[in-house]
Parts: sequence; structure tokens; C-alpha cells
Amino acid sequence: MIISVFLFKEAYSKFRYPETINGVIVIWVALIGLIANVVGAYLINKGSHEDMNMKSTYLHLISDALSSVGVIIGGVLIYYFNIYWIDPLLTIIIGLYVLKESYEILKQAANILMQGVPENININEIVKEIEEIDNVQNVHHVHVWGLNERNIFFEGHVNLKEDILVSETVKVYGNIEHELKEHFGIKHITIQFEYNYCDNIEIVKIE
Repeated sequence: MIISVFLFKEAYSKFRYPETINGVIVIWVALIGLIANVVGAYLINKGSHEDMNMKSTYLHLISDALSSVGVIIGGVLIYYFNIYWIDPLLTIIIGLYVLKESYEILKQAANILMQGVPENININEIVKEIEEIDNVQNVHHVHVWGLNERNIFFEGHVNLKEDILVSETVKVYGNIEHELKEHFGIKHITIQFEYNYCDNIEIVKIE
């Protein structure tokens, strides 16, 4: 995002004070960059869907590849038509793209660091699924957060319809674990079983 700001500054400067550019050099350098970035992006494409750091690296390579394509087009226009203002224009377009994609990654990272609920998780849906399990009266004091993109944690109080033995809660826990894993991808689960213990049964407890 900081680099985008510098790109905008550089583009503004070139709009005000256009410079003569050697189109041939621009095209060849951009072609080399394009090949390198496309190969790199291809190699890490699979991992970019599961890991934020890989996604950030993939984005960097893709943005560089797009930059190279833009620069090649700009180099052709400069070489044949002497349209020098195309260089700062491409800089602004590429900067805007990088800024947008970087913001999305930064927002996701901030949400993880602040232990926020992952964007793809709906707590009300989780509670609804659990409350449909046999012997579950209600679910409250729920907390859901992500350690990273793959490791999502759940903890909550589960109020039972019957006062059963602790050993008998294993079956209920197994059903809850299955629902959370299959439908929400949650693998780290902490349940506090109760029988009409909490007076406050709000889904999310407000301290």
C-alpha cells in the first residue's frame, strides 16, 4: 500500500514533467519481468488459496505481471507514437489495483490479529445447527475466532434438556464436533455443558 502511494507520486511528477523514454528498452525489460512473474505465480498458485502469506506473494507476482503487460503496451505506444503520457497513466492504474488488493489482505490480517469472527462464519447459523442436535436446549456465550485462515476456534456454553452424566455428554459433543467440522470447517472446539445453570443465555455475552 505504501508502494502504491509512491507510484501515484511518481505518476503525478511525470504528468507535470514528461520525460523522453526509450520504447525498445521498456519493451524488452518488461518482457523479461513478465516471464519471470508468470512462472513464479504459476508455481505458487495452489498454495495461494489456503495461506494468507502465499496469497500476498501471489498477488505481488500477479500485480508485477500485469504491470509488465501494461508496460509492454506502453512501450509499443511510446516507440511508434511517442505517447509518453501513457507511462504515468499505467502507473496510476496499476497502483490502484495493488492498493485495492492489498487492502483486502490487510483487513483479513487485522481481523485475525484482533481475534475477530472470520468473514465466512455466521455465529447465528452455528447456533441454529447445534440447537437442532438431540438433547441441546440452547447455546450461549459463543466465541469464534481464527488463528489463521485454516485454524478456526469455537467455544461456547451448551445448555442440555436433560441432566445427564458427564460420560453421556460424549455423544452430544461428538454430534456438535461433526456439525462444526463438516459445515463450518471448525476443528478446535471447547464446549462447557450445563443444565439450567446460566441466567444470561445470550448468544454473545456482553460484559
